[in-house]
Amino acid sequence: MKSTTQMLALILSILMLFSLISCGGNGTDNDVQTISPIVTDEEGNIVQDDIPLEIVTDANGNTIETPENGLCIFRLTQDGKSYYVSGFSKWAETIVIPETYNNLPVTEIGESAFSNASDVKAFIIPNTITKIGYAAFKGCTSLTSITIPESVQSIEQKAFLDCTQLKSITLPSHGIYIGREAFENTGYFNDTSNWENGVLYIGKHLFDCDNNVSGNYEIKNGTVSIAAGGMGGNEQLISAVVPDSVTVIGDGAFRGNLSLTNIVFPDSVTSIGKGVVDNTAYYDNENNWHEGALYISNHIVSAYYNNQNRYTIKEGTITIADNTFESIHYYGIEIPESVIYIGKNAFLNSWIAISQIPAGVKVIGEFAFSSCGYIENITLGENVETIGNNAFSACKNLKKAHISAKV
Repeated sequence: MKSTTQMLALILSILMLFSLISCGGNGTDNDVQTISPIVTDEEGNIVQDDIPLEIVTDANGNTIETPENGLCIFRLTQDGKSYYVSGFSKWAETIVIPETYNNLPVTEIGESAFSNASDVKAFIIPNTITKIGYAAFKGCTSLTSITIPESVQSIEQKAFLDCTQLKSITLPSHGIYIGREAFENTGYFNDTSNWENGVLYIGKHLFDCDNNVSGNYEIKNGTVSIAAGGMGGNEQLISAVVPDSVTVIGDGAFRGNLSLTNIVFPDSVTSIGKGVVDNTAYYDNENNWHEGALYISNHIVSAYYNNQNRYTIKEGTITIADNTFESIHYYGIEIPESVIYIGKNAFLNSWIAISQIPAGVKVIGEFAFSSCGYIENITLGENVETIGNNAFSACKNLKKAHISAKV
């Protein structure tokens, strides 16, 4: 009986191998079925895995042949409007990620999707991808080069960590979010000739420094992004000049620079991560704070409760950084007409009872007003172009929202 069960498991496993969807097809004009991969325990008993894999068949129910460019597993995104790559089902030298699947765009590469795919030598990423998830390509030790398309807006933490042969990296020409360790311990990172006076740039993006940068440092003109933690941990850095080409500054970008007393952010900056100057002399200087809020130039980057029921953000402020007012219990916060960008988690779980988003606001980040229980009605300004996922989720008393047709 045991040998019969083992044989059945082997046959079913072979059938599974030839029935998975490839990274090269878009799944159109085919019927999609969902099954679970079949595995056996040490005694040969069939065990059903919890994670479904998708197969593609033609109109007659015949399994479509697997092309040679590798296989992907797809999942619907939360809003049901696109797919993300959640994993792969077999090794291949080159994996081509398609632009579409089931007539919907493929927009994300999910967390650990290709992690430790050590035999894959190349990935082709389409111009529909906007996000590369946490550790998505971590440990792809045969990967030698990668081109990130212009469509990408964020590369999350550890995305290409430990890709030890990755020596050629092409990033978008515009500002993007780059997470900590995203390209650490790659061939590019480990090549000392790529470092300039202790600072590592990848194209137009400042990625890291060696913690020995001191005095007054001027970031290169033309730089568009500063990665999370990119300029952090330099105890002798006194001041930093950020050029007006920079648009994105990641979490903790200057954190831990104990001697940093002077820093200026240009008006070109549209996105500022959490804790950007925590644990610095600038942060500790009370003269840089205004009634419980910390400003860098025309950007508010941190706040604490000042024992008042209301707070008025300074006129002329352009950006509210990520997590600035998170869990701070002001009943009223005045947002001036000058504000253009509201970061992710900016008012998460706060007591704000705002009813009107100023007309100048263009971007409202993910979870920006999530769990704000005192918001009952909200009107968004006519210039709002982008509303992040879950921007107003879990606002239990929100009954009405007026949104521009532009969104």
